[in-house]
This record gives sequence, structure tokens and C-alpha cells, in this order.
Amino acid sequence: MLSLLFRVAVCILTLVLLYVTLGNMADLAPEIEQIYKNSLALSEYEPQTKARGYQFLQRNRIVVGLSEALVVAQADLQSGSMQSAKIANECNIPVFVFPQRISDSRGTNLLLREAKAGLIDDIEIFANKFAQLNEKQISDEFLDFVKNNSNLDDVLKKFGDLVYEYELDGKIEISGMKILLRDL
Repeated sequence: MLSLLFRVAVCILTLVLLYVTLGNMADLAPEIEQIYKNSLALSEYEPQTKARGYQFLQRNRIVVGLSEALVVAQADLQSGSMQSAKIANECNIPVFVFPQRISDSRGTNLLLREAKAGLIDDIEIFANKFAQLNEKQISDEFLDFVKNNSNLDDVLKKFGDLVYEYELDGKIEISGMKILLRDL
């Protein structure tokens, strides 16, 4: 499971994992090695630094800062997840939570009550919201690029087949080796 998860990933660590030999971490050694080989592993700490509890909160600060949004699946009131939510709110990064029973996750319920998090009650709607945001960002980038560079070859090099999707949608017109923006 982990090997599928970390084929392309950013792993933010509280310590630098040079040698994984002790305890249950030994079972994860091949996956951790793959992270170092094929992905990006970040740590603020020097090799051989021993992990300390406060480092997890520092790591969470980096995770939140690199995120488009924060999803808190479950959180006690005094948890690292609540600290991450606080950081996200301070940085205007949207926070989302799953519905919980009143006694099961007091932290996520507090975030909802104080309107500091949005509710995820349908995962498809939630995922589509972010897909649409990303699509809009790409489309804006595409149109901005075409406004400044109408050469078909240049646009194809940067955006590939997206050019033809825009043409089919009626947003652009291809005329010879030029791309013309349509008035929308």
C-alpha cells in the first residue's frame, strides 16, 4: 500500500531517516527507501537528529504551508491536527472536516461550530470542487499565454492537446499557425 502511495510524493519528516532498522519501522524500510529515490523528502533537521514531540508540530507547519487545503479527518481538542487547522486558518488555507458523532471528534466539531472549517459530506462533490479550481487555474494560464503568444507551435509545446479542447469549446480559433482568442 505505501509503495503505491509514494510513487510520486512529497514526504515531510520530523527527522532524517538514514537508516531504518529498529522496531516496526524496519518493515517500512523498502518504502522509505523508495521515497528517497523517487520522491521528495524534506526535513528541517540534520541527519542523526532524534525525533522530539514538538518537531511534529513544526513539520505540520510545513505540510500546511505546502497545501492547497487541509482536511482534518479526526481531531481531539489538544491535538496536532487542531494546531494544523489553526495554522491553516491563519494562512487563509481552507480547512475541511468529515462529519463526526458529537463525542468522537471534539476538535473537528469545534472547527465546524466556529465556522473555521467546511464540511465534507460527499467526497465526490468535494473532489470535484478542487478539480474545477485546478481546471480554472489551467484555463486562465492557457488564455493568458495565448494572449501574449499566438504561435500554434509554442502553445502546443506548452499545453499539448489542451489547445484542441479549447478549440472544440469555442474559446479559440486555429487559423494557419496562429491561435485567435474568441470573444466569450
